[in-house]
This record gives sequence, structure tokens and C-alpha cells, in this order.
Amino acid sequence: MRLGQVPGAVPVRVEVEVTEALGSEAVVHSRLAGAPLAARLPGAPSLALGEVVIFSLPLDQLHFFDPVTTRRLPLPGEGVTRSQAAP
Repeated sequence: MRLGQVPGAVPVRVEVEVTEALGSEAVVHSRLAGAPLAARLPGAPSLALGEVVIFSLPLDQLHFFDPVTTRRLPLPGEGVTRSQAAP
């Protein structure tokens, strides 16, 4: 995920809820369509609580999780392994 618009990625507009400075990177928490979204960004971006920013989402690098089982959901075209299947 990148801050700002990047060619070939899907831009989304979000409001910053929390920023965690972790030294060489930061995790920015927001919501996308009501669901939690956490973005790991390099460095220490200067973002204010409530600031509206644009993230670019490279679809080949996103991970989706089942809210009940918390297991990663396969993307279209990916096979489901026995360890990913619900018990």
C-alpha cells in the first residue's frame, strides 16, 4: 500500500484514525467501507488524526480475512488448501 496515487493500483480515500510510529515504518489505521484497514508505510509519515488521505492499493498485494475464523481468504484463481478450509 502506498500513500498517494500510484499507476496500476486502486486509489481509496480514507480518514486517519490512529498512526503508530514504529521507527523505520509506521502503521496507519483507518476504515474502508466500514471495515478496518491497516497500512504499513515506510518511514514516519506526517499524518494527523482525522486527516483524509489517499492510499493506492496494489491488488496483487492485498490480503483478506474471514471475520469469524480470522483465516486468510483465497483470491480468485487461488486454490484452497486443506489447512485453509474451515473445520
